[in-house]
Formats: sequence, structure tokens, C-alpha cells
Amino acid sequence: MKCPPLNDLLDYARNLLTETESAVIKTHLLGGCTSCERNRYWLENVAQVTAQDRSFDFSEDAIKGLVAWFKSQPAHARPSVRRLVANLIFDSLAARQVAFVRTDSVTGQSTGGRQMLFQAEGYDIDLRFEGAEDKPTEDLIGQVLPQSDSVIATGGAMVQLWKDEQPQLTTQANDHGVFRFGQIPSGVYDLKIQVAEDEINIVRVATARTV
Repeated sequence: MKCPPLNDLLDYARNLLTETESAVIKTHLLGGCTSCERNRYWLENVAQVTAQDRSFDFSEDAIKGLVAWFKSQPAHARPSVRRLVANLIFDSLAARQVAFVRTDSVTGQSTGGRQMLFQAEGYDIDLRFEGAEDKPTEDLIGQVLPQSDSVIATGGAMVQLWKDEQPQLTTQANDHGVFRFGQIPSGVYDLKIQVAEDEINIVRVATARTV
């Protein structure tokens, strides 16, 4: 006879066949079919293993011991944060500046407010303060950009606005590294920008109306 299918060999190993069906497969195996004998042996072992329930429950004391051991293990050290201090490169309110720098491209006139450019290791940070004449507040619009492809992208950077060593507002930069704080009181602020493992610090930044 031809070799029986594996399903029949499995049923044979589990004693699920009728006497007639079992006799046919037994005769085939006794005929010296080594391939079917190997399959039968393997299937029989699989059936025995799966029939055994080797699961068990941990005792309450064992669970408490494992929890206590886990809590006693030292936490994985977090990667250290590089704290970068940004340097002022350009200020539209500086006494001396290059003609037409940061001016309106159509009229050639100053756009008003205050624009500042800072640089930290690997990053450019552009800040602009804008205020309406009828409001005692100003808007801060900023953008943080990597100086090269080797620096991590700045999209999603967390930006904190500080005043007198106290955090005031927090926002997140968009995919282009642009962030905004609307209607903040005029004054002097610090900025902390978290980009991956870098923290960029811009200290003592005065709004346009404070200068």
C-alpha cells in the first residue's frame, strides 16, 4: 500500500482509528517503510508531550519575592543630556546692523518687533517677537533647525518658556521645528529647547517692548 497521510499516522499514534484502519497502517509499518516509521515515532512523541499538563502556578510568597528582587535592581542609567548654551548671532534691535537685513522683501522697510538669531552646537534658533499696538502682550514665534544632516531633526522638539527661574509655558515644535507662544507679557525670558538628548538654553531674552 502507499504511505498513509500524516493525519492518519497521528490518529494511529493516538489510538483513535478503528481496528481495521489501525491494522492496515500497522501492516504497512511492519513492511519496513522507514519514512512512515520515523513520522509515527515523531507524532507519537508530540502526542505524548501535548497530552501532559506541565503548567503550574507560582505561590504568593514566590511572587512577592520576585517583585521585591525586581524593585531592588538598579534602574538603567538614562543617557546624559547635553546642555548647550546658545550664542546670539543677530539682533534686529542692535545699534549697528547690515542694511536691509531682516527687512520686508517688498518695501525694504523693517518688519518691526524684534528678530534674533542664536546658534548652539549644531543648531540655529530663530526668534521673533511681535506685538499689537492695542495689546500689552507680544507673540513669540521661533524655529529651531539643525545645521547639518548629521544633527537629529528638530520636529517635535519640546520648548519651555521660563521667567525668573520659573517655567511659564510649554509647547511642541511642528515638523519644521516651528513653535509659538501667543500673547505673553513683555519682559525678559529664558528658553529651554529639548531635542532628543540635547537641551538648548537661551538665557535673558528681552521681548521687543522691553528693550
